[in-house]
Amino acid sequence: MAESEGDIKMERVCPECRYSNPPGKENCQSCGLFILFEPDTPLQETASSAAEEGQQAQETASSTDHDPEEAKCPECEAVGTIVNNRCSRCNWTSAVSFTLKWQDERISNIPISCESPVFIGRVPPVEASLAQHIESYHHTVSRMHAELYLDNNGLPFLRDMGSQNGTSVNGCRIQKYKPQLLKNGDTVAFSSSLCAQVVQI
Repeated sequence: MAESEGDIKMERVCPECRYSNPPGKENCQSCGLFILFEPDTPLQETASSAAEEGQQAQETASSTDHDPEEAKCPECEAVGTIVNNRCSRCNWTSAVSFTLKWQDERISNIPISCESPVFIGRVPPVEASLAQHIESYHHTVSRMHAELYLDNNGLPFLRDMGSQNGTSVNGCRIQKYKPQLLKNGDTVAFSSSLCAQVVQI
């Protein structure tokens, strides 16, 4: 059945690469970012608007850490040298996965893999036992505090989801909603009492 002229299609615009995803998609089909919490936005119907959005998305994608061509090697810090999970300059190879090793020994280590992002906070989709522990012992952690994931090159990234008290990497507070590249040995603090080390497997 054809759509009437008044129908408005809805799309999920990736907050990172600005790719327009079909309704209901939880991961961006361009960069793979989990976008479940990103609101649907009306799809622009005019060709000129679509072309303008496409150009803006291309410019945004070229400046983000998710772009494989712009990914920085965590060892030699060369930009654009990572191909198929290996740096062509220093031969650094990304791990199949990384793990968060908690300083609080009551929390089990959490693997970060390509299959799905890891959320830190006190409500779903945070893993139930972690959410319950944070709710009980780490009250300054926000309900939806941060997200950890691997990009298409297998590099680990951390994104603060707009938390009230912020997130730090090696003692430096990161910018909200902006992906932060992590490397083996980095210490991530979600509060003064909830810290973890990034360990390459």
